Amino acid sequence: MNVGLFFGSFNPIHNGHLAIAQFMLSHTSLTEVWFVVSPHNPLKPAHLLADDNLRLEMVRQTVASINPNLRVCSVEFKMSRPSFTIDTLRQLEQMHPSYSFTLLMGADSIASIMQWKEHQALTNSYNIFVYPRPGIDLGEPQKLYSRVTVVSAPILPISSTLVREHVAAGMDIAHLVPEVTAQFIKSNAMYQTKQG
Repeated sequence: MNVGLFFGSFNPIHNGHLAIAQFMLSHTSLTEVWFVVSPHNPLKPAHLLADDNLRLEMVRQTVASINPNLRVCSVEFKMSRPSFTIDTLRQLEQMHPSYSFTLLMGADSIASIMQWKEHQALTNSYNIFVYPRPGIDLGEPQKLYSRVTVVSAPILPISSTLVREHVAAGMDIAHLVPEVTAQFIKSNAMYQTKQG
């Protein structure tokens, strides 16, 4: 099993996330893509993130409605916080010793990976698929890191911030998120106040 790990707060999950994940399934050797939902980081203001368990359930319901090869992973909910990518990978390898894990990350993340915990272990021990991000000059990270592959996934002008702003303003989000996500946000009264 070759699993792509898509880390994020998914606050909320949106069509851009899903487009990248499905592109990775269709255009790479990945068997599944797991959305690794990150719980609340205590170093960030609480109002910036919706409730951990609500976000987890929102992602679970969303991916279940899209593609059976998309999964949700809650491993970081059981780990010490804040959690670091290298620790999460090691935990997943212990839990699934026969699986191969590939990191999925945006161009902005690979540009700052030298600041990550044990970044050399990450770049030396794991395959990394990098997708473009708006306004980020990707350069050629595969020349710096032998296990990095740049994947020409689509760039959609959607962000979680944009979705939250639309919800707070009472605007339609049908073009930004799947219907199941929009219904989940509405039924749980999420993101209804503007964040400062």
